[in-house]
Amino acid sequence: MQRQRREKQGNGFTFIELMVSMVIASFVFAGIYGVYTIQQRSYTVQEQVSEMQQKGRAALDYMVRDIRMAGYNDPNGGCTSRNITSWNNWVAQPATLTFDTCNPVTNNQETIRYDLLGNTLRRTVDSGTAQTIAEDVEAIEFYYALESNTTPGTMQSPSVTSVTGVNNIQRIRSVQISLLIRSTFPDRKYRDEILYQPGSVLDPNNIPAPPAWDINEGATDTNGTGNPPTIDPDGCDDELDRCHYHRRLLITTVKMRNMGLD
Repeated sequence: MQRQRREKQGNGFTFIELMVSMVIASFVFAGIYGVYTIQQRSYTVQEQVSEMQQKGRAALDYMVRDIRMAGYNDPNGGCTSRNITSWNNWVAQPATLTFDTCNPVTNNQETIRYDLLGNTLRRTVDSGTAQTIAEDVEAIEFYYALESNTTPGTMQSPSVTSVTGVNNIQRIRSVQISLLIRSTFPDRKYRDEILYQPGSVLDPNNIPAPPAWDINEGATDTNGTGNPPTIDPDGCDDELDRCHYHRRLLITTVKMRNMGLD
Protein backbone atom coordinates (compact mmCIF):
# COMPACT_ATOMS: atom_id res chain seq x y z
CA MET A 1 0.00 0.00 0.00
CA GLN A 2 1.54 3.21 -1.10
CA ARG A 3 1.72 5.88 1.49
CA GLN A 4 0.63 9.37 0.59
CA ARG A 5 3.09 12.00 1.59
CA ARG A 6 1.63 15.16 2.99
CA GLU A 7 3.27 18.41 2.26
CA LYS A 8 4.12 20.26 5.41
CA GLN A 9 2.52 23.69 5.38
CA GLY A 10 4.47 26.82 6.56
CA ASN A 11 3.71 28.69 9.81
CA GLY A 12 3.75 32.29 8.32
CA PHE A 13 1.06 35.00 8.67
CA THR A 14 -1.44 35.78 6.02
CA PHE A 15 -1.70 39.28 4.54
CA ILE A 16 -4.91 39.96 6.45
CA GLU A 17 -3.29 38.98 9.74
CA LEU A 18 -0.38 41.32 9.04
CA MET A 19 -2.73 44.20 8.31
CA VAL A 20 -4.70 43.61 11.51
CA SER A 21 -1.47 43.46 13.54
CA MET A 22 -0.23 46.73 12.02
CA VAL A 23 -3.50 48.49 12.83
CA ILE A 24 -3.41 47.28 16.43
CA ALA A 25 0.26 48.30 16.77
CA SER A 26 -0.48 51.76 15.38
CA PHE A 27 -3.17 52.30 18.03
CA VAL A 28 -0.80 51.17 20.76
CA PHE A 29 2.03 53.46 19.59
CA ALA A 30 -0.39 56.38 19.19
CA GLY A 31 -1.53 55.90 22.78
CA ILE A 32 2.05 55.74 24.04
CA TYR A 33 2.96 58.89 22.11
CA GLY A 34 -0.12 60.70 23.41
CA VAL A 35 0.77 59.85 27.01
CA TYR A 36 4.37 60.94 26.39
CA THR A 37 3.38 64.33 24.93
CA ILE A 38 0.97 64.97 27.81
CA GLN A 39 3.63 64.11 30.37
CA GLN A 40 6.22 66.22 28.55
CA ARG A 41 3.90 69.23 28.40
CA SER A 42 2.98 68.82 32.07
CA TYR A 43 6.65 68.67 33.03
CA THR A 44 7.48 71.77 30.95
CA VAL A 45 4.57 73.77 32.40
CA GLN A 46 5.38 72.76 35.98
CA GLU A 47 9.03 73.66 35.46
CA GLN A 48 8.11 77.14 34.20
CA VAL A 49 5.57 77.69 36.98
CA SER A 50 8.11 76.60 39.59
CA GLU A 51 10.74 78.93 38.14
CA MET A 52 8.25 81.80 38.09
CA GLN A 53 7.20 81.26 41.70
CA GLN A 54 10.81 80.95 42.80
CA LYS A 55 11.70 84.27 41.16
CA GLY A 56 8.71 85.97 42.76
CA ARG A 57 9.46 84.65 46.24
CA ALA A 58 13.14 85.57 45.95
CA ALA A 59 12.18 89.13 44.96
CA LEU A 60 9.74 89.40 47.87
CA ASP A 61 12.39 88.10 50.29
CA TYR A 62 14.76 90.86 49.17
CA MET A 63 12.15 93.60 49.54
CA VAL A 64 10.71 92.35 52.83
CA ARG A 65 14.18 92.18 54.39
CA ASP A 66 15.04 95.73 53.27
CA ILE A 67 11.69 97.32 54.11
CA ARG A 68 11.73 95.87 57.62
CA MET A 69 15.03 97.70 58.15
CA ALA A 70 13.70 101.01 56.80
CA GLY A 71 14.41 103.75 59.31
CA TYR A 72 16.68 101.56 61.43
CA ASN A 73 18.84 103.63 63.75
CA ASP A 74 22.17 102.38 65.05
CA PRO A 75 21.95 102.59 68.88
CA ASN A 76 25.67 103.42 68.97
CA GLY A 77 25.16 106.53 66.88
CA GLY A 78 26.68 105.26 63.64
CA CYS A 79 23.50 106.03 61.72
CA THR A 80 20.97 108.63 62.73
CA SER A 81 18.49 108.69 59.86
CA ARG A 82 14.97 107.34 60.22
CA ASN A 83 13.62 108.92 57.07
CA ILE A 84 11.84 107.39 54.14
CA THR A 85 13.03 109.89 51.56
CA SER A 86 10.40 109.28 48.90
CA TRP A 87 7.40 107.13 48.22
CA ASN A 88 5.71 107.35 44.87
CA ASN A 89 1.97 107.70 44.66
CA TRP A 90 0.49 104.27 45.29
CA VAL A 91 -1.45 104.32 42.00
CA ALA A 92 1.70 105.01 39.98
CA GLN A 93 2.88 102.34 37.60
CA PRO A 94 5.62 101.42 37.74
CA ALA A 95 6.05 102.20 41.41
CA THR A 96 9.34 103.37 42.91
CA LEU A 97 10.36 103.00 46.53
CA THR A 98 13.33 104.80 48.07
CA PHE A 99 14.19 104.84 51.76
CA ASP A 100 17.07 105.25 54.19
CA THR A 101 18.34 102.62 56.55
CA CYS A 102 21.42 101.65 58.49
CA ASN A 103 23.47 98.65 57.44
CA PRO A 104 23.70 96.56 60.64
CA VAL A 105 27.00 95.04 59.49
CA THR A 106 28.92 98.17 58.49
CA ASN A 107 26.92 100.68 60.57
CA ASN A 108 26.84 102.93 57.51
CA GLN A 109 23.76 104.78 56.37
CA GLU A 110 22.38 103.49 53.06
CA THR A 111 19.72 104.70 50.65
CA ILE A 112 17.95 101.76 49.01
CA ARG A 113 15.86 102.17 45.88
CA TYR A 114 13.55 99.68 44.18
CA ASP A 115 12.20 100.39 40.71
CA LEU A 116 10.74 98.56 37.73
CA LEU A 117 12.47 99.11 34.38
CA GLY A 118 10.53 97.37 31.65
CA ASN A 119 9.96 93.91 33.11
CA THR A 120 13.06 93.99 35.32
CA LEU A 121 12.82 94.69 39.06
CA ARG A 122 16.00 96.43 40.21
CA ARG A 123 17.61 97.28 43.55
CA THR A 124 20.09 100.13 43.93
CA VAL A 125 22.12 101.00 47.01
CA ASP A 126 23.15 104.67 47.23
CA SER A 127 24.48 105.68 43.80
CA GLY A 128 25.81 102.25 42.90
CA THR A 129 24.98 100.03 39.96
CA ALA A 130 21.42 98.76 39.82
CA GLN A 131 21.17 95.08 40.73
CA THR A 132 18.62 92.88 38.96
CA ILE A 133 16.36 91.26 41.55
CA ALA A 134 13.87 89.55 39.24
CA GLU A 135 12.96 89.50 35.57
CA ASP A 136 9.57 89.01 33.89
CA VAL A 137 7.89 91.28 36.45
CA GLU A 138 4.86 92.91 34.83
CA ALA A 139 3.67 95.13 37.67
CA ILE A 140 4.42 96.02 41.27
CA GLU A 141 2.64 98.13 43.87
CA PHE A 142 3.66 99.41 47.29
CA TYR A 143 0.48 99.99 49.28
CA TYR A 144 0.79 101.35 52.79
CA ALA A 145 -1.10 102.03 55.98
CA LEU A 146 -0.61 105.26 57.97
CA GLU A 147 -0.96 105.77 61.68
CA SER A 148 -3.68 108.26 62.51
CA ASN A 149 -2.64 111.76 63.61
CA THR A 150 -5.31 111.88 66.28
CA THR A 151 -5.51 108.27 67.50
CA PRO A 152 -2.13 106.52 67.82
CA GLY A 153 -2.28 102.88 66.84
CA THR A 154 -5.21 103.46 64.47
CA MET A 155 -4.43 102.83 60.82
CA GLN A 156 -5.71 104.90 57.90
CA SER A 157 -5.76 104.02 54.22
CA PRO A 158 -4.42 106.38 51.52
CA SER A 159 -8.00 107.20 50.56
CA VAL A 160 -8.29 108.95 53.94
CA THR A 161 -4.89 110.60 54.10
CA SER A 162 -2.39 111.03 51.28
CA VAL A 163 1.26 110.29 51.81
CA THR A 164 2.57 113.53 50.36
CA GLY A 165 4.88 115.38 52.68
CA VAL A 166 7.55 114.26 55.11
CA ASN A 167 5.21 114.20 58.11
CA ASN A 168 2.86 111.72 56.50
CA ILE A 169 5.74 109.59 55.25
CA GLN A 170 6.94 109.19 58.82
CA ARG A 171 3.51 107.82 59.76
CA ILE A 172 3.82 104.76 57.51
CA ARG A 173 3.55 101.64 59.67
CA SER A 174 3.10 98.82 57.16
CA VAL A 175 3.63 98.18 53.48
CA GLN A 176 1.72 95.74 51.34
CA ILE A 177 3.69 94.57 48.30
CA SER A 178 1.76 93.31 45.27
CA LEU A 179 3.98 91.62 42.70
CA LEU A 180 2.77 90.28 39.35
CA ILE A 181 5.27 87.97 37.68
CA ARG A 182 4.95 85.89 34.52
CA SER A 183 6.61 82.83 33.01
CA THR A 184 9.70 83.23 30.85
CA PHE A 185 8.15 81.64 27.76
CA PRO A 186 4.57 81.61 26.44
CA ASP A 187 2.42 78.49 26.47
CA ARG A 188 0.39 78.42 23.25
CA LYS A 189 -2.09 75.94 24.72
CA TYR A 190 -2.79 78.12 27.76
CA ARG A 191 -5.11 81.13 27.83
CA ASP A 192 -4.87 83.64 30.66
CA GLU A 193 -8.13 85.54 31.15
CA ILE A 194 -7.63 86.56 34.79
CA LEU A 195 -8.23 90.14 35.90
CA TYR A 196 -5.19 90.95 38.05
CA GLN A 197 -5.79 93.45 40.85
CA PRO A 198 -3.24 94.68 43.41
CA GLY A 199 -3.80 95.07 47.13
CA SER A 200 -5.09 98.63 46.86
CA VAL A 201 -8.00 97.47 44.70
CA LEU A 202 -8.74 94.43 46.85
CA ASP A 203 -8.84 96.46 50.08
CA PRO A 204 -12.56 96.82 51.00
CA ASN A 205 -11.76 99.89 53.13
CA ASN A 206 -10.27 101.76 50.18
CA ILE A 207 -13.29 103.63 48.82
CA PRO A 208 -13.40 104.54 46.02
CA ALA A 209 -11.05 101.80 44.84
CA PRO A 210 -8.39 102.74 42.30
CA PRO A 211 -8.50 101.23 38.81
CA ALA A 212 -7.12 97.74 38.21
CA TRP A 213 -3.62 97.33 36.89
CA ASP A 214 -3.09 98.17 33.25
CA ILE A 215 -0.68 95.38 32.30
CA ASN A 216 -1.10 95.71 28.53
CA GLU A 217 1.40 98.52 28.08
CA GLY A 218 -1.17 101.28 27.75
CA ALA A 219 -3.45 99.43 25.35
CA THR A 220 -7.04 98.66 26.28
CA ASP A 221 -8.93 95.43 25.76
CA THR A 222 -12.65 94.94 25.24
CA ASN A 223 -13.24 95.88 28.89
CA GLY A 224 -11.35 99.14 28.45
CA THR A 225 -8.96 98.41 31.32
CA GLY A 226 -5.93 96.85 29.62
CA ASN A 227 -6.49 93.86 31.86
CA PRO A 228 -6.87 90.77 31.41
CA PRO A 229 -3.59 90.36 29.58
CA THR A 230 -4.22 90.65 25.85
CA ILE A 231 -3.66 93.51 23.42
CA ASP A 232 -4.75 91.69 20.25
CA PRO A 233 -8.18 92.92 19.07
CA ASP A 234 -8.67 89.55 17.36
CA GLY A 235 -8.40 87.74 20.65
CA CYS A 236 -5.97 85.14 21.89
CA ASP A 237 -5.18 83.58 18.51
CA ASP A 238 -1.43 84.10 18.15
CA GLU A 239 1.00 81.87 20.05
CA LEU A 240 3.02 84.96 21.06
CA ASP A 241 0.04 86.92 22.46
CA ARG A 242 0.38 88.12 26.04
CA CYS A 243 -2.56 85.94 27.05
CA HIS A 244 -0.47 82.78 26.58
CA TYR A 245 1.85 83.44 29.54
CA HIS A 246 1.37 81.88 32.97
CA ARG A 247 1.26 84.47 35.77
CA ARG A 248 1.23 84.62 39.54
CA LEU A 249 0.11 87.49 41.76
CA LEU A 250 1.98 87.49 45.06
CA ILE A 251 0.83 89.80 47.88
CA THR A 252 2.49 90.17 51.26
CA THR A 253 2.38 92.76 54.06
CA VAL A 254 5.51 94.04 55.83
CA LYS A 255 5.34 95.60 59.29
CA MET A 256 7.73 98.54 59.56
CA ARG A 257 8.95 97.97 63.07
CA ASN A 258 11.55 100.77 62.98
CA MET A 259 9.09 103.56 62.17
CA GLY A 260 7.37 105.71 64.78
CA LEU A 261 9.93 105.07 67.51
CA ASP A 262 10.95 108.71 68.06
